[in-house]
Amino acid sequence: MDGVIQVLNGQDATVLSDNQGFPGAHEGERTHTDQHCALWMFAGTATVRVHDADLRTRDLDIAVGECLVVPFGVPYELTVHPGGLLVPVLLPGHSLGDLAEPVAVPVDPAWNTWILHHFAMWVSPMRTPDYTGGEVVAGLGHRDEIREPATPVTSPAALVASGIRRNPADSRHLREVACAVGVSAQTLRRIFLRETGLTPGAWRTAVRLHAAQEYLAAGYAVEWVAHQVGFGSSHGFIRAFAERFGVTPARWARDRDSGEGRSERVLEAQRTEHFTAVLADRTSASAPPPPIPATLAVRRTYDGHSVMLWMYRGTARVSVDDRGLHLSEGDAVWMPAGHSHEVVVDAGSVALPMSFPVDLVEVDVADVVVTRVPKRLTGFMLHSVISNITLLRPEDYDPLEVLGVFGDLLERRRAMVEASLSMPTTPSALEIARGTLDDLASDRSAATWAEQVGVSARTVNRWFRDETGRAFARWRTVARMQRATELMDRGLAPSMVARRVGYAHLSAFSRDFREHVGMSPREYVGEG
Repeated sequence: MDGVIQVLNGQDATVLSDNQGFPGAHEGERTHTDQHCALWMFAGTATVRVHDADLRTRDLDIAVGECLVVPFGVPYELTVHPGGLLVPVLLPGHSLGDLAEPVAVPVDPAWNTWILHHFAMWVSPMRTPDYTGGEVVAGLGHRDEIREPATPVTSPAALVASGIRRNPADSRHLREVACAVGVSAQTLRRIFLRETGLTPGAWRTAVRLHAAQEYLAAGYAVEWVAHQVGFGSSHGFIRAFAERFGVTPARWARDRDSGEGRSERVLEAQRTEHFTAVLADRTSASAPPPPIPATLAVRRTYDGHSVMLWMYRGTARVSVDDRGLHLSEGDAVWMPAGHSHEVVVDAGSVALPMSFPVDLVEVDVADVVVTRVPKRLTGFMLHSVISNITLLRPEDYDPLEVLGVFGDLLERRRAMVEASLSMPTTPSALEIARGTLDDLASDRSAATWAEQVGVSARTVNRWFRDETGRAFARWRTVARMQRATELMDRGLAPSMVARRVGYAHLSAFSRDFREHVGMSPREYVGEG
């Protein structure tokens, strides 16, 4: 752990509270060719500058609780004002009918966590546990089923392939795709041919047909599937499908076996349908959001970057190599490059990732560390996640800032662990210790406990001093401070925490807290 802390603390860990907010963010002008962009305002305000066909511009302001949908083909740029959080989510171009102008839709706050779940599934390799992927079509009994082609491994072709898998409907010309990843069209074509045996165009068509089989297997209509996977017309899709399989898509779907699982593409389409149903009415959602299912990221190893996973809601289980970790709400785990890991997120929970290239931050690969992020830093962490995995960032964005905060939190946690309680071993002393921990608000003294177990107060203090290193009163104070930090990490106010751990006066609690933690309770929660 020391290696990680030293590296992370080498960054400027100054952002430790939300009391002064976090900086605004900006994303330069961009246009989506075949996807609408839903700009959901989680907190604060933002301005979206849109450009029409006549090159005129207009500014649209959105506030917390609103979602602005920008249609594909409409150029726009984003400015999120300081303290604001905006989450972008892409939607298929056919999902909202003939949407020609940006439209703002109020979204009930009850949908907030679900939309973050949808965002997390969009930007991370999470999938539902019953995911079957390519196995969906492989089990249909068709000799001519298509499998997704081999994926190129050389960057930037691998980056292009990942984008096509995510959005098979991407209709950009090869020159545009190559330019976006910084190479020539010839270079991109050469890499694809060498590593997949297909040109980029043929590779994209193969992926589209594979995706089409998954949607058809789930019962979607042929016309819907054609648009979803990027064909300009149903006729063109039917012709391409028939040329490959010898049957039309409708016939293929009728002949398929029953009972197959759902692919992740189908599950994502269903999530998108839930979201677009809210937006299509142009009114706030009246129905509650769907339940959030359990998800998993199958075991994999990243050699090029390390990952930080933060639990926004609920619980998860993480396995790094042969080490198992249980995460609860607010926990963050650092998983270094070069180590295999698997993540299982429980139902109703949301885990948000951030990735860091190994050439950006050098960390000992043996270090896997977990710390708890205080509730007061929720906004800062969301801001960091969005900046890390989208292009919506502050002008002076420093990707290592969140690692500085993480390192500072690790230092605090380590200091608390070093001061952690040792439990006494004498049976009567252990009974006293457990009773004290069960009710830290109690003012029972060593003498009171001594009377209960039939010994003197001096004997009780000797037990605790010899077996824990602290007399009873000192031991109980450390226990109270540890519980206090846990409660304040969960968002409870210092005054409430003081009462819960047995202090009648906030001043006395503040004095003991500063002595043990090195700062006042108000400073700890970011109010000082």
